[in-house]
Amino acid sequence: MKTKIILLGLMMSLGTTFTAQKNHLQAGDLAFYNEKFVSAIDSYKKAEVHEKSGQKKGEINFKIALCYAQMLDIEQAEVYLSRAEKLKFKVQEPQLLLQMGEVMMQQGEYKNALALFNEYLTINPNDSWVQTKVSSCEEQLNNPVRPEDSKYIFQNEIQLNTEYYDYSLSFADKKKNAILFASTRPGNYGTNVDDRTGQSFSDIWMSTRDNKGKWDEPQLLPSEINTEHNEGTPIMNSKGDALYFTRCNSIPKKNVGCDIYYSEKTGNKWSKSILIPFKPDGADSLNCGHPAINNKEDLMIFAADLPNGFGGKDLWMSSYDKKSKKWGTPINLGPEINTIGDEVFPYLDSEGHLYFSSNGHVGFGGLDLYKVTLSSTPLVWTNIELLPAPINSSRDDFGIAFESEDRGFITSNRSQGKGVDDIYSFNLKTIKITSECFVMDQETMDPIPYAKITLSSSDNEIFEVTADEQGYFKFDAINELQRYLNIEKNYSFLVSAPEYSDVRSRISTIDLETSKNFVEEFILFPLNKPINLPEVRYDYDKEELQVIEGQVDSRDSLDYLYDLMIEHPGWIVELQAHTDCRGPEAYNLKLSQGRANSCVEYLISKGIPKERLVPVGYGENKPVEGLTCDFIESLPTEDEQEAAHQKNRRTQFKILSIDFKQ
Repeated sequence: MKTKIILLGLMMSLGTTFTAQKNHLQAGDLAFYNEKFVSAIDSYKKAEVHEKSGQKKGEINFKIALCYAQMLDIEQAEVYLSRAEKLKFKVQEPQLLLQMGEVMMQQGEYKNALALFNEYLTINPNDSWVQTKVSSCEEQLNNPVRPEDSKYIFQNEIQLNTEYYDYSLSFADKKKNAILFASTRPGNYGTNVDDRTGQSFSDIWMSTRDNKGKWDEPQLLPSEINTEHNEGTPIMNSKGDALYFTRCNSIPKKNVGCDIYYSEKTGNKWSKSILIPFKPDGADSLNCGHPAINNKEDLMIFAADLPNGFGGKDLWMSSYDKKSKKWGTPINLGPEINTIGDEVFPYLDSEGHLYFSSNGHVGFGGLDLYKVTLSSTPLVWTNIELLPAPINSSRDDFGIAFESEDRGFITSNRSQGKGVDDIYSFNLKTIKITSECFVMDQETMDPIPYAKITLSSSDNEIFEVTADEQGYFKFDAINELQRYLNIEKNYSFLVSAPEYSDVRSRISTIDLETSKNFVEEFILFPLNKPINLPEVRYDYDKEELQVIEGQVDSRDSLDYLYDLMIEHPGWIVELQAHTDCRGPEAYNLKLSQGRANSCVEYLISKGIPKERLVPVGYGENKPVEGLTCDFIESLPTEDEQEAAHQKNRRTQFKILSIDFKQ
């Protein structure tokens, strides 16, 4: 529609008319206006052969490019745009820059497209359409798509697709093993060629899937639905007894747009299709199509170029009146959804979310798929969300249909397809989440064999396992159908072993988009066994904690114990202080008690209840193994002797209990 508007404005600016003169250029313009692009290309090419003016040749090549763009032949569109550029047509018509930018964008060449759009804005700085395209290119350049980041598996449904147009899949049964879609493949009703595409007129086909997931040979729906005209975008109601679809009648010498029809099914027979009249009187040339209905079948959303819209084709909605058995006057969905471009191919999922395609919002290029959430106010949608790659690409992506929460189908004309439009499936990658657990002794860092590990999820799943003799267990698959860890959950670990304090840990799989292995090391503290606190030092013959600016701060080591006690609120610990062997034994015992008291007072000052702390001074009675007075005195230098004495002037803690309750 945007391209059509461009050409109409271009023809007016060049002074051409829609008269029935035997002039190839005028014939091409008239054919384009009526969307007969094959005939238009033929007329334009004939016009170019007889044209001598370079300026006119540039205009003709530009118009041929527009036709190919409408037929989705982007490569040929680029060829003729390049010819028009070489003929310096952009000097005469800056719209060439815009069209070249859109062609570059649809081929994923965002940097080149951005340069062309910005050049165009120097001439027309207030063009909101181009401003949106600039934003789209900048977004893709700043956040490029990396295939390895995709959370989807995406593939061409080659059993369904042909070299022709195959598009707009929907489901025909509740189990979703039967599908409907439109196609221009051979075998359709009628023998005429659609001058818009150069292929047969499209019809609606059905296929079913066997137990192995293979689609059978598609079958054409009967003549009550299919005709010699274009039929497409089918959608079945939830009961499976009514089909809504689009029909675009082709009548010689008459400009007739598309309409929405429906047919009812009784047994295996379809009724003659009936028109749903949404157009104003006398507006036969307008277009209504792409119906989407809710589960109750009392709301329809469709695409149309009805009066008082916001752009080319907008999304409209209509409510069904059961008393009158009629669809109500269409209501435009508004400027939050509709743009100056096209909004088409709506789809309503079972939860009331609206999906649609648009070329007027910031996106990847061409038609992109968007999701809109139903707000608390009835029939008001908010929070437009651009679907990620590879569901969206730089080309046209539309006609989404969900088989389940994590699997569905779309139509796309991306370059790797089998035909022009192809049907693709997508499903979330299987995200495998695992956790390797290592259980170790805090002091020796040796593995603790056969430790008990309890895993609990945020929805109250509980798994109790036992580590092996190396203190190891991996939470992987439970069986072929179940895993320990899944996405969108919070998990907690509780690890225990005899004669050790329990330890806890947490992980979260919320918002994970790729597989991940969590490596958890569980360090268990032994019960009733002294644990060293390095760097808790005291000056000779002093009780106060040693603090030497830039060298030693004994409070740091006690902060480590503070953190442990906050993490383990059930601990009751004994603070053990020791002296070296110099001085009288009774004096040393008193000195060590003072040192233990200093540690306890510091921890109390930080908020640890005094009931959890037991200070005990051991004096010189428990030296570090091997560092007896006799051994220290045998050391050759005073420095070595002082270092050994300093090691004995140590502080340790021992976990007495894990059951403190305040």
